Amino acid sequence: MDSKESSNTENIQIFDLLPEIFSELPVQFKEHNDEIIMIVKPNLIRQTCLISKINPLLDCDYLRCISVVDYKDRLEVNYHLYSLSFRHKFVVKADVTFEDPRVPSVEPVWRAAEWFEREAHDLYGVEFTGHPNPMPLLLWDGFEFEGYQFPGRKEVPFYDYKEW
Repeated sequence: MDSKESSNTENIQIFDLLPEIFSELPVQFKEHNDEIIMIVKPNLIRQTCLISKINPLLDCDYLRCISVVDYKDRLEVNYHLYSLSFRHKFVVKADVTFEDPRVPSVEPVWRAAEWFEREAHDLYGVEFTGHPNPMPLLLWDGFEFEGYQFPGRKEVPFYDYKEW
C-alpha cells in the first residue's frame, strides 16, 4: 500500500471516529481532498482542541499551524492538527465576523499557539481571548498602512503588483 492509500485509509477511520467523540458538541464534519474538516462555533474552539489533544483515540499532540482566511463576509480561523503517534490529521474551523473577530486562545492547550495567534492578530485582527501575551509579533503597536490596520485582509490594496 502506498502512502496516499495509507493516508486515505487513516482519514476514513478518523472520519468515522470524530462524530462519536464529539457527539455532545454541535459540530459539522466534511471531507475535502485529503483533509477532514470540523466546523465549530467560535466559543467552542478551545474545548474542541482540548478534546482533540487529550482523547486517547485522537491524541493530536501537534498544532501544525493556525491560519486565517479572509472571505467577503467573514474571517475563517483554521487549526491544523496532527497526531504524531497515529499519523492522522484534521482541521478545526470557526467563522468569526469582521465586527467581532474573537475566539478563545488555545495557548493553554498547545504552547506553540502563542506565536500563531499573535501572527493571526497582527495580519487579520483576530482577537484570541485569554491569550497570555497579546503583544504584536510581526508589526508594532499602532501599525497602520494607508488607513488599514491589518495588512493580511483583502481590503488592503496592492499597488504595482505584477506577475513574474
